[in-house]
Parts: sequence; C-alpha cells; structure tokens
Amino acid sequence: MDTLKEIFNGLKERLSSPFFGAFTVSWLIWNWSIVICLFMFDTSMLHSKGWSTYLDCINGQIDTCRNLWYPLIFALVYLGFYPLFRGLLSVFNSWVTKQFSNWEMNVRKGTGIKVDSFIEMLTAHEEDKKTLKDRVEKSGEHFSNWQVEATKAKKLEAELIDKDETINIAKNDLSILTDLKEVLESKMKIRDDLNQELRDLISKQDKEIEGKQLELDVIRSDASKFKIDYAKYGSYGTYIEVTRDVSLEIESSGFLEVNKILFVLDPTPYRIKNLEIQYAFDGEKHGVNAIEGSRIVRAGNQLIVEDTPRSLELKKRREYQEQVKKLFSGQWQLDWGKSGEVSQSEDVTMNELGEYLRNGKVAFIIGVVSLNGSDLVIRKVTSNGRLHSKETLKVINEKEVIGSDSLGNSLRYSRKK
Repeated sequence: MDTLKEIFNGLKERLSSPFFGAFTVSWLIWNWSIVICLFMFDTSMLHSKGWSTYLDCINGQIDTCRNLWYPLIFALVYLGFYPLFRGLLSVFNSWVTKQFSNWEMNVRKGTGIKVDSFIEMLTAHEEDKKTLKDRVEKSGEHFSNWQVEATKAKKLEAELIDKDETINIAKNDLSILTDLKEVLESKMKIRDDLNQELRDLISKQDKEIEGKQLELDVIRSDASKFKIDYAKYGSYGTYIEVTRDVSLEIESSGFLEVNKILFVLDPTPYRIKNLEIQYAFDGEKHGVNAIEGSRIVRAGNQLIVEDTPRSLELKKRREYQEQVKKLFSGQWQLDWGKSGEVSQSEDVTMNELGEYLRNGKVAFIIGVVSLNGSDLVIRKVTSNGRLHSKETLKVINEKEVIGSDSLGNSLRYSRKK
C-alpha cells in the first residue's frame, strides 16, 4: 500500500511540473488536427478525408518537428523566461499598488478637520471612555456577584440532583422491598400449605402404620403356623436342596421369583428346571411345583404359583422337548460333513431324559430352542454344561431329518428302526 502511494505521489509531482504543462500545451497547439480527429470525427468524416481508421489519421499527421521539437523548444523557452516574466509582473503589481495609495492620500487631504473641533471631540471621547470604564467596573462587580450567585445555584442544583438520586434509590429500594415482601408472603403461604399437607400425610401414615401393624400382627400369628418343610430345585432326577433360601425369601418378601440367580448352584445347566416346595400351615401339609421363570406368592395360608412370559415360554419349550423326544425315539444314524459331503456317521439315540447317546454313550444334552411345523432348532450341550453346537433342522418325514449346524457341517438324520 505504501509503495502504490509513493508511485502516485511521484506521478502527481511530475504531472504538476511547469515543464510538463508547457510541453503539453505546446504539443496540443502544434498538433491540433490530431486532437480534433480523435475527439470530433466519426467514421464518415474520416472517410471523407481519405482515412479508413483513426490510426491512418494519426499516421498521416506524424511530423518530427511538430510532434516533438517545436513543443520541446517552446517548453524550454517558457522555462527560461518564466522567472523573468514573473519578476516583471511582481514589479508591475507593486507599482500599481503604490500609485493607488498616493491617489488615496491626495483625495483624503481635502477632508481634514479643525484643531478646536478635534480637541472637543477628543475631550468628549475621553469622557465617554471614563463613563464606559465606570460602567465596565460596575458591570464587573455585577458580574462577580452573578458568578457567586451562579456558583451557589450550581451547587444547589448539584445538591438537588443528589437528593433526586437518593430519592430514586430509596424508591427502587422500596419497590424491591415490596417485591420481597410479596415473595416472602407467597413463600410463607406455601410453607403453611406444605405444613398442612405434611400434617395430613403424617396423620395418614400413622393410620396406615396402625393398619400395617395389625396386618403384621396377623402375619406373625400366621407365621408361627406357616412353615416351609422342604424345597428342591432341578430337573430330570438332578436336584439341590434350597429349603433355607426359599423360606428366607418368602418370609422377607412374601413372594419368590423362580430362577437360577436365586440359588448358588445350577444343578442342570441348559435344562428347564422346576422348584418343588412342601409346606405346612397349622399342621396341614401342602405342596407346589413351579417351572423356572414362575412367580410363587404367599396368599394368607397358602402358596400360589403365577405364570410370567418367561415361564410360559419355557412351558412351550418343554412341550417341544417332548415332541422332539417322540420324533427321535428309536435308533437313528447321523451322517455329516463339510460342504455337503458326507465324511462321518454315527448311531444316535435320545432317551427319556433328553440325553443324546452316541454309539450307546451319553454325549450331549438336547435342548429345543424352537419348533415351527417342520422347522426345528436344537442345541447340544456337553455333560459339563458347555454349548457344543446349535443345529437348524427340517423334518422331511418321520424317517428323515436334514439341516446344518453352527460348526459348518451339513447334517442328515435317518431312522434305522
């Protein structure tokens, strides 16, 4: 930005020089025909002069003397005589000014006044000066008094402004205090309402506590008559005793969720389990049997089994289990291999416990995941509770079942007898 400014300043200085101005004026005088041609001729006028374009016009006017030397000589002569011409012009102006001054003095000589009249005028002037001085002094005194009064007035005005500000502040404080009073009154009303609600709630809770106490007394009376004699958890002949856990849970909560999380051990992993409870009330024996996922609730002097979505699902799976056991009853042969090719085979039997026997020995526990028409999904679990594989099968008929497993094998079950 500074560089551009320097360039423009340099151009301005050169364009404003006397030599450039003199050269430009002289060039325009000597080459007036080119200027008129460029700025005043149109195409028809050019053709009338025998020129086709403006460039032809300029080429026809090229002359070294007129285009360069004559303007240059004029500019140099102008620069040489310009100081002399300027000095002569200054001398002439001084002479004219002096002559006009002399003429003015000569004219004024005829307008003089007499000495007596001048003295009277001077005396009157002195008296006027003295009167004016007295007036100025009196005005000064008045002005000083006015300044004092003005100072007092400004001071009083400042005090009034301060008092107005104090009054405004007091008004604002009063407004704030009024708002605070309203808020405080509102909060006190809310506090009174809350206190009343709290008293009502305490009274209600006291009544509820009395009722609960009566119920508790009845329950305690019944508890002495109610007793869990025995409880076991498991399936297919494998159970663990859970009498203490079941008794504590029902006595503390009044209900029991049947699931393996409640108990420390899972007696039959990957199998659907049952909880069997034997209990007595006032010496009378009772018993309940609940599938895994159910909810057992104590209602007075008896235990009631309630189904849940989970228990209903497991009941359905147990039905599937029975259907699969019926399907795979008898002797079967399993052929399997990778990529649809049979590479291995074994004799298969499923017993009443849902155990998968390979060549007469228990190899897996079968768990049915889903059964939808001819589509069947089962899982094979090892005896130590580890998932071996998951099989997706299709029942062709009562003698043939085909499908694949999660290990990538193609499977074909065929009944031998």
